Amino acid sequence: MIKQKEKTKKLDVFWLRLTYTCNNSCIFCLDYENQKDENEKFITLRQIKKNIERVRNKSNKKIVLSGGEPTLHPQVLDVIKYAKKQGFAKIQLISNGRMFYYKKFLNEIIKSGIDEITISFHSHIPSIYEELTDVKGSYLQALQGFKNLLKLNARLKNKIIINIDIVINKLNLSHIKETILFFAKHGIYEFDLLSVMPFGRAMINKDILFFEYPDKIKLIKSILNLNKDPKFHIWLNRFPPRFLEGYEYMIQNPEKLFDEIRGRQKIFKSAWRNKSTKLECYSESRCPRCYIKDFCDNYMNLICRRKEKKDDSIELSLNEFLNKFDYYLKKYKNKKIIIYLDKFSFAESNNLKKIKKFKFPIKWQFKNIPYCLLGANKNKVIFDDFSKLKNKRLNLEKLTKFYIDNMNFVKPFKCQKCQYNNNCKGINLNFIRNLSYKILKPITEDE
Repeated sequence: MIKQKEKTKKLDVFWLRLTYTCNNSCIFCLDYENQKDENEKFITLRQIKKNIERVRNKSNKKIVLSGGEPTLHPQVLDVIKYAKKQGFAKIQLISNGRMFYYKKFLNEIIKSGIDEITISFHSHIPSIYEELTDVKGSYLQALQGFKNLLKLNARLKNKIIINIDIVINKLNLSHIKETILFFAKHGIYEFDLLSVMPFGRAMINKDILFFEYPDKIKLIKSILNLNKDPKFHIWLNRFPPRFLEGYEYMIQNPEKLFDEIRGRQKIFKSAWRNKSTKLECYSESRCPRCYIKDFCDNYMNLICRRKEKKDDSIELSLNEFLNKFDYYLKKYKNKKIIIYLDKFSFAESNNLKKIKKFKFPIKWQFKNIPYCLLGANKNKVIFDDFSKLKNKRLNLEKLTKFYIDNMNFVKPFKCQKCQYNNNCKGINLNFIRNLSYKILKPITEDE
């Protein structure tokens, strides 16, 4: 079962960009393609305030200041104070920490009302750190900035939450555990491990950054085992769920897909408007490594099939059927019926256990239910896509919500040996996060 406390929730957090520039030049930088020239590298305070005001009356309780490097913004202190004034309960700053080398600046940041600071620190080894940041001298400056922050926070009785971001890649993977333990010695126990996204400089440097997950999964799990110590809180960001069997509670909350898709909404809208067959960012080398690949594939299928006729079959939720199974078995015995798995709830997970008790008419089909959960029933299984949605107008929020609740299928590596593997997408991710991969049992040819 997932941990009771999620790190973030979609409706609680508003991400606010302050800059299009950075004092590092990280070789994996996702934001590289958004960097601006000298005249546009800072978003104006007026525009930032408008962005804050736009969301202040919504359910957002926390604001995250990001960039680029947000501490480079000449009015960052004014931004923090204004966000506090507008009623945000928590303000988080994501930084490489180099500006905290300057104690006066750091004192002013703390006094302005910041609540949480995340330092992006990708290795405790100076040579690896600077190979990743591509800036000589950045390690010592960032390390001293980190130490200055710790010292000041100690005087304030640790009122500021401090945690560390680490981007996982081929250069630092072998010693990430040691990096985590290095910061633990300084009293930091919360870490966010991020997978490299195949955009920006990461694609330029893909040969020295990308690794194959199956080859490194034992090493990665040895790192994740640190989480068994209650002092540690290690989170995963954009990590492929299929490799986390035994660590399902660490699978990222799928609600964060909203942020991923909003961040690329211009690309999605352009494809919809132009009825494109491929997204602008499409690449055979990029897409297999992208965290939202499956969403994109389904999105493009929707564009290509916008004028298709709807299926005339009758759909029943699994819960509907179980509540009146005698009635439906009698009334619809010779009809084309599709029984579908509804979005995750513990009630719906209990319904899954009951399917095996029934013998269904062979004409009936199942939707979003893996073959291994059907017992002796050999009915055809299909899986949801976006085609059932009304799609004359593009509504990315609605599509994302539908995808999270009804699609977002996953299955573990072990399913490769199942005889139905090629025709089965698995099950919705939220079932796995709560029930683990143990519910899926590969069916071999001998069974």
